[in-house]
Amino acid sequence: AVVSTQSTGDRETYREKFQTCVRSRRKQSMILGERFFRKEDSKPLFNSQGILTVYNSYIYHLLLSTFKVLKYRTPSSIHSLLPISKRKDTLLLSEFGSTSSYTRNISTVWNAARQKFKLFDLSQVKISTFKNLLKKTILGYQKLGDRESWARIEIDVTVALKTPDTLQDFDCTGLLPSDEA
Repeated sequence: AVVSTQSTGDRETYREKFQTCVRSRRKQSMILGERFFRKEDSKPLFNSQGILTVYNSYIYHLLLSTFKVLKYRTPSSIHSLLPISKRKDTLLLSEFGSTSSYTRNISTVWNAARQKFKLFDLSQVKISTFKNLLKKTILGYQKLGDRESWARIEIDVTVALKTPDTLQDFDCTGLLPSDEA
């Protein structure tokens, strides 16, 4: 396999350094430059193995737990913390003066995901369907941009959830067979 020295450091120089005796090489060939110590980018590994970034993993679990709490109304201690709209069961009210960062974050992220995935009736959507769709969407968003290095916008999926044109809208209710509804 051909290895690019630009994105993975200088592997050949690194291997050669440990294969020869120090006395048999000139001092100039033993000095390794900046590119020898360059770290490999993690984006290709994350994309090939389907690994979420730490922040996107947080968003994934935040949305998944919110989905479960809203669908089953348990645990009641967390369900009572959520500022649920009286008109719409799946809409969380944004509390600007809220002292809890959890309820503020959850409201903002959940409402964006609710619009993006068209989650208006949770009784029609299975947890596994939502889980797979959410992970596939976040991984798809992480793959955007440069193949080798991360950009700030690719790490934060909440930007994509709030922006109408970055990801296609999904209708979760259309993914279920009609006899399961």
